[in-house]
Amino acid sequence: MRDWLDGEIPTDWQPVNQLLTPTPMPIASVRTLTPLASRPSAHLERGKLVNLKGLTDPIVLVLVVKSLPNTQFEITVELWATQDQWLPETLEFQL
Repeated sequence: MRDWLDGEIPTDWQPVNQLLTPTPMPIASVRTLTPLASRPSAHLERGKLVNLKGLTDPIVLVLVVKSLPNTQFEITVELWATQDQWLPETLEFQL
C-alpha cells in the first residue's frame, strides 16, 4: 500500500469520481461507511469497474487507503453502484 501512497498506482485503478454517474453513492462497506466529504484529506481513494453476472451495469470496487502512525495502514473496501440505483439485496461480498 505504500506504493499507492507514493503515487505508484496501477492504471486500472482510477479516481472514483471518474467511474460514477452522476453522483457518488456508497452502497456497502466492509469497515465503515463515511461520506466522501467527511473523509480526511490524507487518504487515497481508487476504484475499479467490476462486471457481475446478473447485473446490467457494472459496480465499482473502491479501496480507500489511509496512512497511520508507525507505518500502519487503514484500508476500507466498499462496493458502489455506478448509476442511481441500489445493489441487489442478495449480493454477497467476501474478502
